[in-house]
Amino acid sequence: MARRHVTFVVALLALLLLLVGGWLGRRPIFGYLEQRNLAAARRIVGEYLADQLPFDTAAVRLSKSLDHVGWYYSLRAKNTGGGGSLTAIQLAPPGYSEEDPRITRLFRESMLVRLSPDGRARMEQSFRELDSTEAASRKRP
Repeated sequence: MARRHVTFVVALLALLLLLVGGWLGRRPIFGYLEQRNLAAARRIVGEYLADQLPFDTAAVRLSKSLDHVGWYYSLRAKNTGGGGSLTAIQLAPPGYSEEDPRITRLFRESMLVRLSPDGRARMEQSFRELDSTEAASRKRP
C-alpha cells in the first residue's frame, strides 16, 4: 500500500512540474501557435489569389484564422507591463505583394463578415475615411 502512495505522490509531483513548466513556457507556445495560424491565413490568401477559393469562402476562413492569430497574440502578450502595440500583419503569400488590392479587399471583407449590419456600416465608413485620407496623402507634394 505504501508503494502505491509513493507512486501517486511522484506522479502528482511530475504532473505539477509539467504544469508549472508549461505555464512558464506559455509565451513561446502561444507565439508558435500564433505564427502557425498566420501561416494558415497566408495559405487562404494564396488559394484565393490563385483562384482556388471563392471570395466569400476565403473571407470567412480568413476571418476565423485571423481570430485565432489575435487570440494567441493576446495570450502571448498578456502581462507585458501594460504596453501595447500595433503590429502589421503580413498576409501576402510568397510571390505576391502586400500592396495587391485583392489582398486588401479580402482582408476587409474578412473583418466585415461577422459584423451586424450596423457594425458593418460603421466599419465600411471607417474604410472609406481611411481610403480618402490615404488618397489625400498621396496627392501632397
